[in-house]
Amino acid sequence: MIKNLRRAAMAAAFALLPLILTTPSQAAPAAPAAPLVPLAAETLSLAAAVSRLPVTTEDRTGYNRDSFRHWNAGLN
Repeated sequence: MIKNLRRAAMAAAFALLPLILTTPSQAAPAAPAAPLVPLAAETLSLAAAVSRLPVTTEDRTGYNRDSFRHWNAGLN
């Protein structure tokens, strides 16, 4: 019985330990932000919304195909 009581006390202590030791995660009060103003209330279809996305060329700077040897299309 003492062993079970000790186990229960240890479990309770470990469960409550993070609540006791953590500091409050509140940020310091910031300057008041400007109120959010909706831009334009318009409803678009998915195709129209996708067509408005900017398209640019792909930038492959820093890419080296040999860095990804584990991607072998299933050929082990």
